[in-house]
Amino acid sequence: GQCHDYDADVLKGKNDGVIEQNEKELVKPTKSSGILLVADTDNATNSLDLSSFKTALVASGMTPLEPSCFSLSSPDDTTSSLFIGMEEGYISAHSYPQKPSSIGLEILLWSKLGKQNNVLLSLLDVIGV
Repeated sequence: GQCHDYDADVLKGKNDGVIEQNEKELVKPTKSSGILLVADTDNATNSLDLSSFKTALVASGMTPLEPSCFSLSSPDDTTSSLFIGMEEGYISAHSYPQKPSSIGLEILLWSKLGKQNNVLLSLLDVIGV
């Protein structure tokens, strides 16, 4: 298969002129559905914590929207997940059954696309990777 770094194209302005630069946001597309980044780790030392995730996102320049931030655990506490809606997109995270050190992350941004890697690194730090 072919792998393409869309984020690099966006940062270089190779998106048919639909990228608008301003001082407030690193990159703001005028026509975009967003870019999804999916990451899995098998060596997390911290569990999913909604408050820590929100703090890290704010420090990264994101804007969590309180009504759309929540966490859930399975009845037997073998899995947990969280969702954080933001002005810029959303974050979804989940742990896998019987293996709390395995955590999956989804980061979808439709604005501030240039911050996606910083958000990922910040969240990996929160879960102890």
